[in-house]
Amino acid sequence: FCTACFATWSLFVSHGSQVLMNAFIQQLLRVIQCVAIPITCAIACYYDSEYVDDNSNPLIPAGFALVFAYVVCRVFSSVYETVIDTLFVCTMRDVEKYDARHTPPELAEKLGFDVDKSQSGKRRGAGGSTSASRHDAEEQQEE
Repeated sequence: FCTACFATWSLFVSHGSQVLMNAFIQQLLRVIQCVAIPITCAIACYYDSEYVDDNSNPLIPAGFALVFAYVVCRVFSSVYETVIDTLFVCTMRDVEKYDARHTPPELAEKLGFDVDKSQSGKRRGAGGSTSASRHDAEEQQEE
């Protein structure tokens, strides 16, 4: 566990600008999700309670809707944060360890990696090979 933590920490330190960009995107998604959606739900609930159901105090159901929608949005935003972090770690690990062989060419190009290097060796879908045979071929190339 400690070795994996150190490897991940080293990865984050060596790619500081990308980590900052990921953190910014995560915060932006969280704010958009956790502000816009709960407020929209609360307004819709308030309108429904006041005008459709003729409720005497529409603030109570709107308040419950606001809190419940915030909790649900916060859970969903944590899933997006995990996806962003996982993609970052997997991509950077692939670049450092395998010269971006497993990174799709479009992603490698967008991230500024050497696309020719990432094209070396067999790529996914080339020649109709299966995952297991590609993995075996890559291990043989490494040896």
